[in-house]
Formats: sequence, C-alpha cells, structure tokens
Amino acid sequence: MSKIKILVLPSDRTGVGKFRSLEPHIFLQNVYPEDFHVDIDYNPNLDDLSFWQKYDMVCFHRSLTPDYDKSNTMIQILW
Repeated sequence: MSKIKILVLPSDRTGVGKFRSLEPHIFLQNVYPEDFHVDIDYNPNLDDLSFWQKYDMVCFHRSLTPDYDKSNTMIQILW
C-alpha cells in the first residue's frame, strides 16, 4: 500500500493553526510514517494544478488562501 499524501494549509503559525493543523498532522506522520506523508504549506500556488494532484487529501481551516474567491474556485476544482 502506498502512503496517503496529505497537504496541510494552516491558517496561521500559532493558535488555531498550531493546534488544529500542525500538531495533529505532525503527530499522524510521526506515529504512522509507513502510512502517511504530510506536507505543510503556508502559501500554496493555486495556479499550478499539477501541484495539487500529488495529494490524496487537502486539509485547511478557514480558506485555502486569503483570496477567498480564488480559494472557492480551487475548492470546486479539487472536489
């Protein structure tokens, strides 16, 4: 079985981002390294579709980026 590739897009580097995005996913990769690969990206490139296709799952809180219209369009593509 191949690893599940997860892209995490934290909303910030402390507070909510740390406790809802960073810590759980770092823990997941550390405890199950054979099953999961986690990448954390604070500034994803919404224009590069090949970047997004590498992942099985994208986890974010609030929005993909501060540009809500562009984020909404990308969510529709990823869905």
